[in-house]
Amino acid sequence: MKWLLIFFCLSSNSIHAQNSNMPHGTLLGAIILNDGIVICADSRACWTVKTDSSEAPVAYAYLDSVQKIFSIGYYRIATAGNAAINNILWEEFIRKYNKKNKPDSSILITFTKFIDYLQDLKISDSLISQNIFVLAGYENGVPVILSRERGKAKPIIIKRGRIFSESIAEDFYRKIIPKPTTTEGITESIIDVFSKVSYEIRSIGGPTNIIKINPDNLITELNEVKFRKKYKKESDFLRAVLKHKEHVTYAYPWSQEFLMKTLKSK
Repeated sequence: MKWLLIFFCLSSNSIHAQNSNMPHGTLLGAIILNDGIVICADSRACWTVKTDSSEAPVAYAYLDSVQKIFSIGYYRIATAGNAAINNILWEEFIRKYNKKNKPDSSILITFTKFIDYLQDLKISDSLISQNIFVLAGYENGVPVILSRERGKAKPIIIKRGRIFSESIAEDFYRKIIPKPTTTEGITESIIDVFSKVSYEIRSIGGPTNIIKINPDNLITELNEVKFRKKYKKESDFLRAVLKHKEHVTYAYPWSQEFLMKTLKSK
């Protein structure tokens, strides 16, 4: 059987091939409720492979407890897609942005300044647009969610309702939590939604990171996750995987050998 190795990102409507050695596959969500905004993300990162006989890419190796939600100014940002650009991980881009820029009360200005910051680093729009971004927080006392889909230039801003990076999650959410108004008791329901999506899509899973953003933009951890070690560079992470310092779960008997050979060839 012929194997064609490709790394993928999962979006709400389609699957796109990416030029990256980092693992992918992410479910993000943000929900505006009466007493706060819930922002949530799965914590699985995976490697996928496309075969000449499979209709969809197969997740053959993955690791969990990877952080995908970060602070950006007064807000929270969740990312899905290429985990690194030019050997720099997203969390490092965000950390450096926060250090250089003062927080702004506008969520759109915050996002625009972040994109401008990336472009100042000579990162092309084509690479940036391969990612999904979800920002959430209170803008002058009003709950706001900003989302930019992969390949889109203009972000979507909503002030009521919810958004998920996978349409299948929206379907499960409507069935499990028809009309929630507060964050009370919602944690278990969101975990159930993520669990059902994980059953359908292997590249999504791991402990679900769920955060409540309060009206003062301070947060409450609704489902605290102990995250893996953080890296500044993609190469440091890959080196740790090669040296077996990161625990990777292999879905098939051939997975470990295949992954090691792939990473060594880079």
